[in-house]
Amino acid sequence: MAYQDSFDIHSRGRGTTEITAQVERIARAAAVATGIAHVFVLHTSCSLVLTENADPSVRRDPGNPGCTLGARRRSGVPARLRG
Repeated sequence: MAYQDSFDIHSRGRGTTEITAQVERIARAAAVATGIAHVFVLHTSCSLVLTENADPSVRRDPGNPGCTLGARRRSGVPARLRG
C-alpha cells in the first residue's frame, strides 16, 4: 500500500523549522502500522536534517554543521570550504 501527501513550509530564511507534527499527521493519515516515510524537499537551497530531538540545542547550536553549511563570509566562499 502506498500513500502520498504533501505540505508547504514558509520560513523567514536561515534557521531550522520543526516539521515533526506535519510528518506525523501524514503518517497517521496513511493508517499503516509499519512503514517508511520518504521526505523530499523541492527547494534547491534547503537541507533536511533528521535528529532524535533529545537535545533541543541541536537546532540552535552554531557549531552544528547543519547550521553552518550554507554560511558565507564576505568573500563569498562557503563556510565549509574555508581553510
